[in-house]
Amino acid sequence: MDQLPLNPVLKFNPNQLYEVRKLFGLEDKDKLKQAIDQFEDWIKKQNHFDVTDFDRGFLERLIIFSKGSLERAKQHDFYKELCSDSHIDCMKFMEKATTNESRRLTSTFNDQYYAMPGSFRTLCVD
Repeated sequence: MDQLPLNPVLKFNPNQLYEVRKLFGLEDKDKLKQAIDQFEDWIKKQNHFDVTDFDRGFLERLIIFSKGSLERAKQHDFYKELCSDSHIDCMKFMEKATTNESRRLTSTFNDQYYAMPGSFRTLCVD
C-alpha cells in the first residue's frame, strides 16, 4: 500500500502513512515488504488456519497495530475469529446492508445533529 485509500469520512495528511510507519520503524519500504512477506509465509505454514490468503494492507495494519513487532502480530487470535463460519456469515450479511434514503425524515433534523439533512461531516485526522 503506497498511499491511503480515499475515504469519504476521514481526510488524511499526504504524509500520514509515512509518519505512522516511521513511528513503528517501518518507514523503509524494503523492511516493510520483508516483514509482510515473512508474515505471509508464516500464515501459509499454519495448517490449522482455514484462510491463509490475507490482503497485504491488512497484514501491514496488523503489524502496525502490534507496534511494529512481527512476533507480537503472530500472537493475535484474530485468525480464529476471521476464519470462523460465524464471522464469514456476518460479513456476508453486512455486505447486503443498505439504507433507503427516501425514508429519511428530513423534517425531524435539527441543530442537535450538527449537519445538514442527509449529509455527513468529514473528520480530519492529523
